[in-house]
Amino acid sequence: MDCEGFPVFVELAIIHVLKQHGFDGAVWVDGYRGCFRDAMPPAVCALPAQAREVYERIATINSGRRGCWDVVAWNAEGVTFVECKRKGKDRMTSNQVEWLESALRAGLRLENFAICEWEIG
Repeated sequence: MDCEGFPVFVELAIIHVLKQHGFDGAVWVDGYRGCFRDAMPPAVCALPAQAREVYERIATINSGRRGCWDVVAWNAEGVTFVECKRKGKDRMTSNQVEWLESALRAGLRLENFAICEWEIG
């Protein structure tokens, strides 16, 4: 994707948009490499305490599985999870549904989740 003239993964472009819309920070949950990113690889980062606590609580309820959604964002109102899906090519997986269900059991609301459908155009 093009993000202000720079090629980035969709998840990183979403981080940029979230910050423009009131989030203090956001990270890409790179499940393939098992790390968090806020810039193109090989850059890695850590979750701040507020978001880390929510992430860990959900993972614990989810039987230790960390099948988190693509992006975790945070601000004073709480934590939001965003899943990026390519229009017409991508679907929610059972692991992502289980993460959502575990998050709801952990006390989050549906308002803490969003699906971002994108396309090449």
